[in-house]
Parts: sequence; C-alpha cells; structure tokens
Amino acid sequence: MAYLLQRCLLVFLFYPIAEPRASGEDSVPKMVIGILGESVILPLEIPKEKQITYIVWISQRSLAIIETGKEGKSPKIMMTNPHYMGRIDFLNQSYSYAPQISHLKMEDAGFYTAEITIANITEPIKKLFTLLIHERLMEPKITLGPRINDNGTCLINVTCSVEQVRENVTYNWTPVGQRANASSGGPILSVIWKPGDQDQYTCTATNPVSNSSHTILASKLCAEKHPKEFGSTAYSL
Repeated sequence: MAYLLQRCLLVFLFYPIAEPRASGEDSVPKMVIGILGESVILPLEIPKEKQITYIVWISQRSLAIIETGKEGKSPKIMMTNPHYMGRIDFLNQSYSYAPQISHLKMEDAGFYTAEITIANITEPIKKLFTLLIHERLMEPKITLGPRINDNGTCLINVTCSVEQVRENVTYNWTPVGQRANASSGGPILSVIWKPGDQDQYTCTATNPVSNSSHTILASKLCAEKHPKEFGSTAYSL
C-alpha cells in the first residue's frame, strides 16, 4: 500500500513527465468516440502473460489507482478524481481493468493514460487514449430564403441545420425521383420547381455518432400563400 500511495503522490506532483517509452507502450493515442450522456469503454489490452501489479489511470489529473493483487483476490481501487465518482467502473475482463465511463459529459473528452506496472519490469508501460464526445443529432430544421416565381417556375433556396452548433456536422440533400431539378453544395439546396416536377427532397445531417433527416415538399414551399414569401423563416414541414 505504501507503494500505491507513493505512485499517487508522484502522479499528482509530476505528471506529465517526458520519459523514454518502454517496450510495448503506445506511441500514438488510440482514438475512442463516445456519445454525450451514454457510456464508453477505453479498451485497455494487456497480454495475459503479463503479471500486473498496479495500474494508474490518468486524465487531466490522476483518475484512479488499481492495485491488482494476487490471483484470486479482489483488486484495490482508489478513486483520485471526484469528477468521475459514481460514473466509472473497471471491467476486469482478462485482467485488463478497462474503465467504463457512464453518463458522459463534454468535459470528459481529452487525453487518458494507463500507466501499467508489471512485475520484474522497472519502467511502467503507458497506454494512450484520446476520447472524443459527440451528441446524437436532433432532427434538422429548414430555413427558407427568398422565393422567385417566374412563369410558373419556382426558384427558392432552403438551408438545412441542426441546433448542435458545436458538432462537426456534414449535410447532404437527396432528391427523390428521376426528374428532380436541384443542386446542393452542403446545407443549402437550390430548388427549381414547376408543377409536375419531382416534389420531395431529403436533407440528412451526419456526425461521427449519428444521422438525422428531414424531408421537404417543393410544392409546399412554392405555394402562393407561403408565409414570409420574400424573407427567411424557419419552416417545419
């Protein structure tokens, strides 16, 4: 236990410290993607033949220290960061003690390190992770631009957007049918429509963890009694 407390003190006072990489440790962090409000596992993989004595998990500061103990005995886990209290479990699958973080928050994103002490090896091995957190996207909203009616042909720009502005979102407009006449370069769709043309267009918003879509009817957008015909307005169809 004295060694355990010593490791904890060193982590708080001196981490991070530039050290030569030990054999078997990561040189590039493994990227892990989590979903806001849900759970994620940092997949720590350790060869079964390695006799682990301690694992120190570190995020912005020390997260937890695990004394694995001898085979058949329960490990001793000391949480060192109150930010994760009640939200983290260590999965003892193949004695890896991979952390499962639940109820993810945006502030959980960042760098994580597992500092692994193995019997008969002087320097700990470090496993590196980068945790990215994204939200599941809500249904896109459609904003209408000015509309032009020319001899029965309607020209209008529509913009697709989601409320999660901090998300890295890509947009794609898909016309439904062979006679659709539209062009799309991202969230903005330029529609040229006249009676008899294909009516439906679907906007799909995508981020690394989800996608959401919204379908519009060109005939409804081009109706004569359209609200705010020459002004922009949020419009749900």
